[in-house]
Amino acid sequence: VVGLLFAVPAVICGHVARRALRKSERVTGDGIATAGLVFGYLATVLSLFFLMFILLAVMPLRMRSLPDRQLRTEIESFRFASADNAYTKAIEHLKQGRQEAAESLLDSACQQYPNHQRLLFAKAACARSRFWMRLSTPLMTRVKQLSPQSIEGRCASIILELDAGWDLVPNMVKLSALLDEKPNDPLLLWMVAVQCRNYNKVTNGRRFSQKGADCYRKLLEQWEVGPVLIHQTYANILAEELDLPEQALQHRRLAVQLEPAGWNYQGLANTLTALKRYDEANAAFAKSLELDPGDAHTLRVWAVSLHKQGRCEEAIAKCSMALRHDPREQRAWHVFGDVLVSLGRDEEAFAKYEKHLSIYPNDQDTRATLDAAKQATALKDDVGRRRLAALKALRVESVMGVSVYHLSSDKHITGPRTGNPLSNYVLR
Repeated sequence: VVGLLFAVPAVICGHVARRALRKSERVTGDGIATAGLVFGYLATVLSLFFLMFILLAVMPLRMRSLPDRQLRTEIESFRFASADNAYTKAIEHLKQGRQEAAESLLDSACQQYPNHQRLLFAKAACARSRFWMRLSTPLMTRVKQLSPQSIEGRCASIILELDAGWDLVPNMVKLSALLDEKPNDPLLLWMVAVQCRNYNKVTNGRRFSQKGADCYRKLLEQWEVGPVLIHQTYANILAEELDLPEQALQHRRLAVQLEPAGWNYQGLANTLTALKRYDEANAAFAKSLELDPGDAHTLRVWAVSLHKQGRCEEAIAKCSMALRHDPREQRAWHVFGDVLVSLGRDEEAFAKYEKHLSIYPNDQDTRATLDAAKQATALKDDVGRRRLAALKALRVESVMGVSVYHLSSDKHITGPRTGNPLSNYVLR
């Protein structure tokens, strides 16, 4: 707009100057006047294009990011309503599956009532459900400070310790005991379920997986629809921890309806891959990248799916794209190596595994896989290949200091957690 204010008068002045020059026989400078006109027109055109871009592209995005009219009216009403009314409205939005609306309401309400513990806890719970610890941690800290002995204060205290990685099992037991005091509190149920999922993410253990699923199921019995993150994380537990992808699928589909985003379409694609519905999975991966272009994690996970489909060359292409976007994408080099091993390109695979280990030197899974691959190549026999296949297991647990790699069959291998060559492992 500022450019137009100066460009249009410049063009007018340029034309006036040229007209005066044509009438004068002694004054020169027609070329400079023409150059000034050209720059004036260019500035006008560029300013118009920029203004159109703002109106047609940026403003619609900005409007979509704002709460809708009804929600803005509710937010304005909180300036005259009580904190309890604001809390009730936010919970109602969560019940109806409108998590983003609830979060907008809580943002405004917490500004008006910065010392209301339940409002702050609700805001912290929404952030923690999205695994946004940078936002949830200071909020939980404030909740704890306001009233340490309340249910919310005690819950926040335990969550802070769990998120810091302190005494995971004792704190999970304490959190479950706290739920027993108030078993129908929806936010408490939600936070217990989230921490059950987090326990699996941190330890790869399934000790609290059923507890998390039970909490989500009970929560959805109270809430008609439920927030998107309830369905997303519930589906993660069902599909990845309890091996129930069919049950997870309905929650995946509801999650993408409630809040279409790259991350929940990726979850849908993962579950469809587990069900071997590969065409639908590939479509979901494509949709995920449409919503979140160039996401290296999605590209890497799609490569894993394509590898399972036997489409190794396409899997290699996806690995390459993932690493172009983020050379440190976790396990992308490992997946690249797995695909190359399947193609018999062992030396190239070794280089990919070693690249991964240069970034993540403590990854014992990759180190053991590399050792097994090298031994399989050296031995060139069925035993070596079986050892390598065993290491590509579905999950790993630590039992008395020993890594146990569970297979889809009744066989598994065990070995000391030292990254030693696979000759130290036992296949049984």
